[in-house]
Amino acid sequence: MRASTIYFNTMKFVWMKLLLGIGVVFIAGALFVPFFFIGMMFEFSVFIILMLVWLSSAYGIKALVTHYFGYMVKAGHVAVITESMIHGKIPEHYFAFGLQRVKEKFVSSNAFFLVDRLISGAVRQIQNKMESIGGWLNGVPGIGFVIQILNLFISISLNYIDECCLGYTFYKDSQNTFKSAADGVVIYAQNWKTILKNAAITTALVLLLMIGVMISLFLAFSAILSAINVNAGFAIIPAVFITLVIKYAFIDSWILVKTMCTYMEVAPQTTISFDLYAKLSKFSTQFKKLYQQGAVDDEPIGDIQSVSQI
Repeated sequence: MRASTIYFNTMKFVWMKLLLGIGVVFIAGALFVPFFFIGMMFEFSVFIILMLVWLSSAYGIKALVTHYFGYMVKAGHVAVITESMIHGKIPEHYFAFGLQRVKEKFVSSNAFFLVDRLISGAVRQIQNKMESIGGWLNGVPGIGFVIQILNLFISISLNYIDECCLGYTFYKDSQNTFKSAADGVVIYAQNWKTILKNAAITTALVLLLMIGVMISLFLAFSAILSAINVNAGFAIIPAVFITLVIKYAFIDSWILVKTMCTYMEVAPQTTISFDLYAKLSKFSTQFKKLYQQGAVDDEPIGDIQSVSQI
């Protein structure tokens, strides 16, 4: 299925993310008012301290909402995307279907976050050992700065690779969750250039769009604040928060669908190289934990070979 078809036909997950994001912004905004006006009563150093306390509180609220509610929405969306790619159609009553699959697979948020953290750590540790994007552009004069920017997009893109490996646990439903997660990471290691290249390009394009959205919002709020004789610099606060909500709901969802479609196209066709389990365990402690949790006693581990052969 096309990524656009899955995205536009699973919008309930996007709208739910939007509601969660608006809820966080609303609470953060309600907290901002007393912090701001109390801070205005004191000298600038106290004002800055109170603003930092407010930012910490806002981040804590975001983390709390993400942990107890956001994980179900994200994981449910991953389950539905996986199902759609496998069977070529969106499941009936897909929102309830996705949430049910998550409950069956992980039972609790703690179980989900354990697997998610192990996958995330494994993917990043493995990627650090592999060829960087600079290898694609060797020999081009003055390319260093460009490579740094592109590697930044790769770093961001890895967040969506994690979800691809998580999606593989739904694809291999009959297996132990940890074993499927480890298999998903191995499949990424075998196809990393194709998957990561597409993810980085998609991420770069939509993040540039996001920058444009933030600048537009900042200019709009600056005009409003100037009209009521308030420092236009404060426009950066609502501009950033609204942009982050748009990113969380719409942009993140699009990159997720796009990246997972690429991953799920190559995953069923990939013959897993069993010697990779030992090689990846050697330089990724997080992968080793995944593998040990899901490995069967009689499964061949293979000989440990050099990273350059991956």
